[in-house]
Amino acid sequence: MPAVAVITPVYIILAKLNMLDTKLALILLNTGAGIPLMIWMCTTYFKEIPGEIIEAATIDGCSKTGTFFKIMLPLIKNGIISSALLVFIVTWNEFFFAVTATATKSATLPVYMSKFMTQQGYFWGKMSAAGTMVVLIPVLLGFFSYKSFVKGLTAGSVKG
Repeated sequence: MPAVAVITPVYIILAKLNMLDTKLALILLNTGAGIPLMIWMCTTYFKEIPGEIIEAATIDGCSKTGTFFKIMLPLIKNGIISSALLVFIVTWNEFFFAVTATATKSATLPVYMSKFMTQQGYFWGKMSAAGTMVVLIPVLLGFFSYKSFVKGLTAGSVKG
């Protein structure tokens, strides 16, 4: 569902709970948007685990919890890392909910950057410095998790 369709009820709920311009509101909104995306992306990786592996773990005496943590999670580690990185980038760059739910105390970097555009023009120096900070963290995360990211994105792309 597009964010525009739910922004009015979200704003009303946050206003009634006195949560406008709070970090908790942003955490709840980004978590609410990130968890379904993460689940949707990771479901594919879980479905690709052969049933024979899970069956073999059960025959060897592994519990369902043990099978999940000792067998399944290590098999889809790269998929989880790539999904987490994509969800992080989506929530890191989220602007619409942040600009609606915050004003001054809890503004995110994209909202903060939007304040550099005034009637007098752009504050290019400040905008460039803030833009560097906005881009730097996802780039560093991508750089350090590159191998897992590529393996996770290509997992299951070739059958045979």
